[in-house]
Amino acid sequence: VVNRWQPPTELSIEEVYTDGPSAGLLEAGDRIVGINQKSFGALSLERILSVLEGSDPVTLQILGRTDWIEVQPEQFRASPIFSKRIHEGEANLGYTHIRRFTLDVSVRLQHALEKFEEQNVSALIIDLRGDGGGDTNEVVRCADLFVDQGVLLRLRGSGKKGIPAEFQINAVLGAETGGEVTRKPVVILVDARTASSAEMFAGVLAESSRAVLVGYEGGTFGKWTGQSIAKLGEKNGFGGRLVLTTFRVTLFDGADAQANGYPVHFKVSDPKLEQVVADRRKNNVTTILQERDYGADLVIPSTGRAVRAGSGSAIASIIDGTREAVDPELIQAACRPEEDCEYKVAVQVAADLADRKPEWPEIRTKLDE
Repeated sequence: VVNRWQPPTELSIEEVYTDGPSAGLLEAGDRIVGINQKSFGALSLERILSVLEGSDPVTLQILGRTDWIEVQPEQFRASPIFSKRIHEGEANLGYTHIRRFTLDVSVRLQHALEKFEEQNVSALIIDLRGDGGGDTNEVVRCADLFVDQGVLLRLRGSGKKGIPAEFQINAVLGAETGGEVTRKPVVILVDARTASSAEMFAGVLAESSRAVLVGYEGGTFGKWTGQSIAKLGEKNGFGGRLVLTTFRVTLFDGADAQANGYPVHFKVSDPKLEQVVADRRKNNVTTILQERDYGADLVIPSTGRAVRAGSGSAIASIIDGTREAVDPELIQAACRPEEDCEYKVAVQVAADLADRKPEWPEIRTKLDE
């Protein structure tokens, strides 16, 4: 998955599919500055895209690397979810990577969790790095697999007069009683590209005391708003659509991570992501708007409290115990450049939780608000 920068003097890679042709060769955050032995300055954008979308082998120059990398393009169907079982020492762990919260991801996740239960895994790792979000209702369906009952998310529109009824979105989304599939410890991997529905899912499980978050030290991206699409009418078979920001999302307890992102419990620095998130936040109007800038009726100012991961949490003692056993800085210092340090930290955290078998609290939140 490639995102074009302006001007096109380089391309930033936002995601590398684990089952795609670039797996193991490229990484999220890599910057392509040359293609087929030519710099981008000598090629038009159309030529660059035609080469990348073709079928012939492509050589790429990555900023900071000395050797050109050859990639063989191929067509493949990327599933929104990928799962596998991993072993760390004596720990039997289940790993799931959710790429996007598509309309069927909750069904796929349930199947993965049920298989992990059959395999008797002792802890779970859910990788949300690079996940830009998706359907808000899927967040609730996925969280329902881990939380037995209660309010999970609150959607709040602006409430101002004169706004069409279809854009006055106010809702309380909760888990269904009996929907819980697993009580195993959960470690969620996030980074600066974990946005929207993906970070809401991570926040729901963290605030419900069902998960520990590992990842980028700056937390998640910070887009906690929702959009609606308005038709602008059609003429001669042609029409337009207007995407409106119509509601803001908070967690069940009012926690609000808009613009700042949701913080992590175990921090891993990643300098390669600094520029990526800076550019994305710069171009995301719903993220950079400050309170004084809210002029449009359909943009909702923040009213919730800022989140503080682990502060006053029912699993604070669990987190503190794992911090005594797992030091992200030591793991990162021992990481080789080609290794995935965030993944290694997550595995160590999950293995520690599996070994200590802490008592995870039964969390219930009211549905009557």
